[in-house]
Amino acid sequence: MQKSDINQEITHGNLGLERVLKSLWDETLGRYPGNIYYVVKSTEDYYASLYDTFYKKYADNSVSVHNSIQAAVDASTADRGDLVLVMPGKWQENVLVFEKDSLKIRAVMPGWETQMRPGDGATKYPMTTPGGVAVPGFAFVILSRSVELSGFCLDEGGGYGGVYVGDGYRIDTDYGENSASANLHGNYFRGGGEGLVGALLDGASDDVHIDDNIFSQMDVGVQLDPGGDRTTQRPVIRRNEFFAENAGYGIDMYSSATTVGALVRENTFRDGASAAFTYAVRFQGAGVHTLAGNFFACANKWSGSATDFISGNFGANGADGTEVVSEA
Repeated sequence: MQKSDINQEITHGNLGLERVLKSLWDETLGRYPGNIYYVVKSTEDYYASLYDTFYKKYADNSVSVHNSIQAAVDASTADRGDLVLVMPGKWQENVLVFEKDSLKIRAVMPGWETQMRPGDGATKYPMTTPGGVAVPGFAFVILSRSVELSGFCLDEGGGYGGVYVGDGYRIDTDYGENSASANLHGNYFRGGGEGLVGALLDGASDDVHIDDNIFSQMDVGVQLDPGGDRTTQRPVIRRNEFFAENAGYGIDMYSSATTVGALVRENTFRDGASAAFTYAVRFQGAGVHTLAGNFFACANKWSGSATDFISGNFGANGADGTEVVSEA
């Protein structure tokens, strides 16, 4: 089948998806150095068309089209620059990304179109945080360096987590991995009023980025934990939206002694009509972290130490919209 036939053959009924699929041919081929894997449910009306168009067998004997995200991740190879493209659907998985450095995992249609439900997954990777919170599983467990994850709706209903990034020390098996330079961007973390934690960095090593995501309806949006084999160094949490609803914290750092040089910048924190953060941001213990250029539309803004650098944050007090700027 030629790429010009895709628009006529796909019967999904979603014009946005049709346009995306038409563009995949030109956009992906030749752009990524590694293999490209497509994930689609075999029950979708457009499955046969996508399979005919994009199926191939690679030199390493892996194939390009899979029916689960885990299968596509398992087919990939570390440090090759592989790409996993996930088609719309309700994906009931807990996906383990282990020894898959430099892998990119992207939802083709962002937001609710590509929903992850870890609570419905058959295989789970539970952990208990240093603060004693038992998380029964995560939509994604990232135990690899330079992994990119984007475009998903991470639905944590039933009391689950969104994404774990770390050394695996508190997961059932002690993997002892390095998850440096992971990049979570453009995702919607939704707790459904029951979610425990959106993104959990647990000994995630160097330079993890959490950018341009939405966090709502969970106890903690981003949790920074000490890990077991590694520390979390210089994480960047930037341009995200945090909604209080049932959340205790937008960003919560369990121990500054084992989290080094966090940068929290240009985020927005908002209370709800009947809900408020305990603190939008909490840095626990003595450390040197930076909180700069954030907007706090909430009552309880931050808690930190005298060694933190806090500057240029602002919010509105009362109906007159008066800006209050915090300088160090």
